[in-house]
Amino acid sequence: MVTRVSGVTPMSGFTVQLQAEELSSVPGGEQVAWVAFNRQVTGPRYASTIEGVTHNESTCTYPNDMHDQPSFFAQMQTLNGGDTSSMRAASVEM
Repeated sequence: MVTRVSGVTPMSGFTVQLQAEELSSVPGGEQVAWVAFNRQVTGPRYASTIEGVTHNESTCTYPNDMHDQPSFFAQMQTLNGGDTSSMRAASVEM
């Protein structure tokens, strides 16, 4: 089971739907949780997008001026194709 997210807008929200693997059926009444953050007003902010990611590992490097262990959040957001998939972090190191 994976979530498919679309229509993400800064002030209005987003659309989410559940998709089961190819031959599975979607059960009813599942719970989906989400979290949102206000923009940070002071101090450094870091965000990154990695384009063209495939089934092979891709690397995201933290900026050199990051002094504390960051919180890491990631989600794949796509409606491309009919096959289910999910994002996996192999390691998160500072």
